[in-house]
Amino acid sequence: MVSVVLDNLAAGLTPEEIQRSYPSLTKEAIQAAMVYIAGICKSEDRILVTLDTDFTNIRAYPPEDFPALLAYASKIKLNL
Repeated sequence: MVSVVLDNLAAGLTPEEIQRSYPSLTKEAIQAAMVYIAGICKSEDRILVTLDTDFTNIRAYPPEDFPALLAYASKIKLNL
């Protein structure tokens, strides 16, 4: 499941698009995969950049606990 999420994120899909493509994956499962990936990135001194605005909630994902996770929120709609 993590590889499916990572491959699709790398291809430019949003978590919502991944969920539409893989209906058995819940939003929570996709987020859990992203948190796992962020943990791997942290251990390898890499950064995971996401457009998933759920990760902009710093109470749920405090920067001191998730330093490898960079969530980008914008009012501009990107056409990827």
